[in-house]
Amino acid sequence: MIEAAKILEEQKQLERFMREETISRHNRLHDKAQKRGDYSDTHTGRAIINHVIQPFEDAIQAFVDAANDGKPGRRHRAAVLLKDVDIPTVAYLFTKAVLNYVPLTNKEGKTTALSALAIKGCTMIHDEMRIRYFEENHRALARKMLKDFDRRDLPRRRRKEMIQRKFGQMRMEWQVWDKKDCLQLGVKLTEMFGLSTGMTTMPLVSEAKRMMKEDPEGFREKKRTLQSRVGRYMRQAEKHLDNVCKGQFP
Repeated sequence: MIEAAKILEEQKQLERFMREETISRHNRLHDKAQKRGDYSDTHTGRAIINHVIQPFEDAIQAFVDAANDGKPGRRHRAAVLLKDVDIPTVAYLFTKAVLNYVPLTNKEGKTTALSALAIKGCTMIHDEMRIRYFEENHRALARKMLKDFDRRDLPRRRRKEMIQRKFGQMRMEWQVWDKKDCLQLGVKLTEMFGLSTGMTTMPLVSEAKRMMKEDPEGFREKKRTLQSRVGRYMRQAEKHLDNVCKGQFP
């Protein structure tokens, strides 16, 4: 009995150590991801992307189909820009931008700037579009450069700088979407992302100012109670991690 009790206690200590190490590693990986601005590449981030990507894709496709249904009138600029890149890529990259940018800047008493998120997300889409153009039209050179990037493990920013420099050397234009294009497309994508996933909201500035003036206490209370679904997903992920480490499953 004594020997069995000793073995049991050793097993408990081992499992406690493994649980603490797993949680510590989980937190380290997420802290590093936050510092490099790539939270979407963590286990939690990838799980959220898998959860929301399909409804977001469907919303973009419905918007494009409606814009191209042949009805008279001017098409939304966003629909015109979306013809240059496939919808799954648009949905994936913009979702990554939301996860990378919104949780890190949505601090107490502050909200994420819509224009900043719009431009950041559409810049990622634009860069991917231009890199694909380079690969399709200069395949051998593109493969050589990308292979060298992988070998040197260059960050995304450095890769972009070197490809942009090559575009300039080859007298090719890099920027085909201007800031206004990115803003218009990004605002529309942010709107569709929020409506299709429920993870973000776009409050009207005029409404916020009116409420702050007429009911300041109510405005402050509303700001306190507004909570991004991203945060809830992340807390659920932490709880799930604890349950897995404890061996507790629903």
